[in-house]
Amino acid sequence: MHGIWRSDEIIASSDARLKRNILPLHSHLDEAALKRGVPEATGAVLSNDAKTNWVLRQLRPVSFKYKSMGNTEEETTEAKSTRYGFIAQDLEKILPEVVRDTDPQHNNAGEPDDRKAVVYQDLIAVLTASSQTQQWTLEAQMQELRRQEEEMQKVEEDILSSRAKTELLKSSKNDMAIRLLSLESGVKNVVSQLLKAGSAMSVIR
Repeated sequence: MHGIWRSDEIIASSDARLKRNILPLHSHLDEAALKRGVPEATGAVLSNDAKTNWVLRQLRPVSFKYKSMGNTEEETTEAKSTRYGFIAQDLEKILPEVVRDTDPQHNNAGEPDDRKAVVYQDLIAVLTASSQTQQWTLEAQMQELRRQEEEMQKVEEDILSSRAKTELLKSSKNDMAIRLLSLESGVKNVVSQLLKAGSAMSVIR
């Protein structure tokens, strides 16, 4: 067996009264990213969300098979099975807090004395924090998208309103032109009548 112990169910103590220095994990992940020089490495200043996501992207899940030490039938059978997980040495570079050096007295025959182990239960919190960060980022982007859509709708409404006003002005202009033509025709008629009247007066005289 490659673990220290095996059980069908694991129940870990999680009572707040047993804990101290309780801090939001997002802040710790941001600090973990900064300690590893993330902004300098990428050549850009990253937001807190980006730092947390960077930690998530650095995790390297793998499939693997355990080496068969040939000590017991159980170990030989287990070596044939494909497993999923992480490499402790990889995790130690990103999140050393979830990696432990095991006690050599618990090692099986043939295993190295400085064998490393992973506290997989702690990774659940890390993955949850990263998922929350991605969800918050998505929600913020959706809100920004809705705001832009509302602005676009307002712009479209303003354009339609401007077009309606332009059409109204065109209609008013055309109406004014018709009135001017009518007035001009009336003036011409009046002038014509006056000229006729003047001619008639000259004849009478």
